[in-house]
Amino acid sequence: MIEDKNEIINELKQKVYKIISLYNESIKKNYNLEQKNIELLNKLNNSKNEIKKLQEKYDLLKIAKTVSTNVKDVNDTKNKINRIIREVDKCIALLNNE
Repeated sequence: MIEDKNEIINELKQKVYKIISLYNESIKKNYNLEQKNIELLNKLNNSKNEIKKLQEKYDLLKIAKTVSTNVKDVNDTKNKINRIIREVDKCIALLNNE
């Protein structure tokens, strides 16, 4: 009878240790996943910034191409530049209102 109780206690101890071990493993896994998530968010933000910079360069190249290829149509080019300036002014006005 005493042996049965000791055996039950030992089995219970083993199960508790196993649960604690699994718990500790899950904590480590969760920490690693959180670190990976932070890393991926940083990569995403860097990619967004890079896309923004490339878009700005692309827009400038479009303007430069328009100016360089349409020397005959100076008025058209001036109109396009004026339109772009008005759009920028609208954006600045909207930002100032916020």
